[in-house]
Amino acid sequence: MLLNFFIFFVFILIAAMGFRRGFWWSLLHFISTVAAFIFAALWYAPIAKQLELYVPFPKTKAAQTHYFIQYDDIHLRFENIVAFIMIFLISKFILYLILSAFDKIMVTQPISILNRSFGVLLSLISSVVIVLLVLYLCSLYPSFSIQQQFAQSIIANLILFHTPYLSSFVMAL
Repeated sequence: MLLNFFIFFVFILIAAMGFRRGFWWSLLHFISTVAAFIFAALWYAPIAKQLELYVPFPKTKAAQTHYFIQYDDIHLRFENIVAFIMIFLISKFILYLILSAFDKIMVTQPISILNRSFGVLLSLISSVVIVLLVLYLCSLYPSFSIQQQFAQSIIANLILFHTPYLSSFVMAL
């Protein structure tokens, strides 16, 4: 229940940002999200090897936790997704800084309701990427309450397992 609320909150928040931005500005942010995803996919593996020293996986709790999704080598998956999310966030932030330099140009133009509607659509698509990464990271954490939320959430399962192309990629990290 709480997990569903979190997912809806993120979707509504990012959709509101897309409505405010409009189609063209949302398109630029969508392209930056895709570019950050591709960049993270290319560079997460070498960094994940180094993360074991800095981001330890709570192995003592992991042995006692029943996971909703059964994983092999859960500590390696945890390090991989943490490295992926770190690279994704850093590259997305850098691209956001570049895009914010052009913010004044986009604000001066009036935005129609159709333009805003397409902006909401693009923002919702990019929010699925963000929610998928966060859900995958949370599904790896050895906490009974988090695993219970995954067992009860249909929306989280749909996003984790049935997002075209992205689910299979993220589950293979």
